[in-house]
Amino acid sequence: MKTGNQEDLRRYLESEYQVKVSKVAISKRKKTKPFLFAFTPEGKIIMDQTAKALINDGIDKNAGRSSNKRLNPPESTTESKPESNQDEDKDKVLQEYISGKKQVTLASPSWILRRYKEFQQAEKERIANQKAEKELVNFNVTADTVFNFLRPFRDDCLEIGKRISAIAFQSGSKRGAQKVIDDEVQRIFKSRVGTAFKFDDELKKKIIEILRTSLQRQ
Repeated sequence: MKTGNQEDLRRYLESEYQVKVSKVAISKRKKTKPFLFAFTPEGKIIMDQTAKALINDGIDKNAGRSSNKRLNPPESTTESKPESNQDEDKDKVLQEYISGKKQVTLASPSWILRRYKEFQQAEKERIANQKAEKELVNFNVTADTVFNFLRPFRDDCLEIGKRISAIAFQSGSKRGAQKVIDDEVQRIFKSRVGTAFKFDDELKKKIIEILRTSLQRQ
């Protein structure tokens, strides 16, 4: 997966799609239609996904493009509105369909059907990308969360000798000392997990619980 900045995206469009787009055109699209741009969690632009969305949105319409790659040859008319005005009019009409003021049907103009389908595809990709970003895990945050959960175990275990050495010594036998130590270890585990007889299952539930909480905070 290629990533980069706006300048990298401009070069990617030219190399992969033979579409020469100005810096201003890309910056304008990013400002007016940010949903067309897919980003990594670090904020870098995802080249392939963003390029497809921009092409579907028609960024190549007025861009330089090699003749053998041109999808729609220019229409020749004797009298027509300036091309910029035509684009504005089409955008207004398209927004009426997108907003629901007009319903898209098979009788709608072909360019509406095409643009509306492209918009829906771009929207699906944007939603899928957002969902993927939410599912990504911040490794450092998760590691800190798990460590903070395990740290009390470590501290309690390091203090076992201080707490029970005298009691174990006074038990009078090796078996008695072992029981004192085992009881203390079980007490530590149960105090952190909270169940007496199913420690493994409850520990797993506890870990899942703290990880889920960590993900919700990220």
